[in-house]
Amino acid sequence: AVTFFVIPQQSASATYFWDFGDGGTSTQAQPTHNYSIIGKFNVSCTVAENGCSLTIEKIKYIRVEQLFPSIAINTNTTVDITDVTMLSADTALMTLKNGNCLLSTDGGITWNTSVTGLVAGSDTLLSCDMFPGKWRVVGNNGLIRESTDNGQTWQPMQSPTSVRMYGVATLDNNRSYAVGDAGVILNYDGNNWVQQNTGVAARFWDVAVDKTAPTPTAYAVGSGGTIFKLDSTTWSPQNSGVSGGLFGTTALGNNVVYAVGGLTQGLILKTTNGGLTWNTVLNGVDVSFRSVSGIADTAWACAFDGIIYETRDGGSSWVRYSVGDTYNNNGINFRTSRGIVAGNSGKGRVFGFPSADDTTGIFGKFYAPNQLDIFPNPAQEFVCLKGLFNKSQVINIEFKDIDGKTIMQIPRQQLSKGLLNCRIDISRLSNGVYFVFVDDGVQPFVKKLIVAR
Repeated sequence: AVTFFVIPQQSASATYFWDFGDGGTSTQAQPTHNYSIIGKFNVSCTVAENGCSLTIEKIKYIRVEQLFPSIAINTNTTVDITDVTMLSADTALMTLKNGNCLLSTDGGITWNTSVTGLVAGSDTLLSCDMFPGKWRVVGNNGLIRESTDNGQTWQPMQSPTSVRMYGVATLDNNRSYAVGDAGVILNYDGNNWVQQNTGVAARFWDVAVDKTAPTPTAYAVGSGGTIFKLDSTTWSPQNSGVSGGLFGTTALGNNVVYAVGGLTQGLILKTTNGGLTWNTVLNGVDVSFRSVSGIADTAWACAFDGIIYETRDGGSSWVRYSVGDTYNNNGINFRTSRGIVAGNSGKGRVFGFPSADDTTGIFGKFYAPNQLDIFPNPAQEFVCLKGLFNKSQVINIEFKDIDGKTIMQIPRQQLSKGLLNCRIDISRLSNGVYFVFVDDGVQPFVKKLIVAR
């Protein structure tokens, strides 16, 4: 429920008319209103007194989201969490802005401080990675620390750089990689960290390793759409096809890699051939993605404002969720059957697949894209949208291009008994990839459409 009021307070003789944007209204001075449908709503209030009136309207003032199936975690801190990684479904590590870490050995339910010996206020940790017997964290001023005793103690590692480091990933006992400002990529050979010559000034935000590749393979993503790939011993640039910042990446194995980012518009890229080509699988959303994790055809991308997008079909469709708060999600990680997402103010949530000891059961939840068929796909001159939306009477549909620009809107399709069955002329759309944004007031989602003539 949301309570509304006008500042400054008006006299007792003033009258009010509130329009909450979802069909609800009120004449109370300070009304409380329950929103029962998903969406963004304009709110207006008209105040009248002695023959005069004034109307104030706030555009998209209220945002109602579908709640992410998960449970809140208690970290016992309000310090910003900068990253989270998992060694298994039970063991997880978080880095904190104050230079310490948080460790969980029960799947994220309880957390204990792992003291790194760094100084709050001058030392900041920005990323972490866990490999059996070798846990590593990185931060400002080229900082790299390692724990070989499961987080009980941390030792400094000699770093060849003083730039801020944003990402770290370990391939095996003798190979690890760290990335940071000014185009810096560091390779660890089991004895020393060695700076690589990338020839770029981009800020690298994240790095991921593909442990299924036959030779050492890693991916680094950064500002300006920069992607570098390590192929055995050499880092080389990839053509991402985008110019926006990329802040997170994950390698799911078998040459499948995601990269996420975007500033004013969230962006998700995917390669299925080890970086030879990168395809945009989501664009045009109103949040900036910061991290991504997944397994097989399922992936989660977390963003600012508490937003998470989920796919269960390899990126062809995405569902939008909220963690139930507006804090920024900075990291997300998934291992085997459980995942953790965490962010500012020490907040985070645990999610997972159904199992005997898991109470979150995200796969037990309704998955909205399954209720809508788009055909033919690829399409030429027209496309049909057919689906059953039992809880909806009206549905809004929006087409966006590969750059996230709105190309066509089909607002407020009236549904008869929840049934959508419409044929849309797309003859004016050029060949290419488009995203169909569907908002039925229950669970917004996105599906991909290809136009090919």
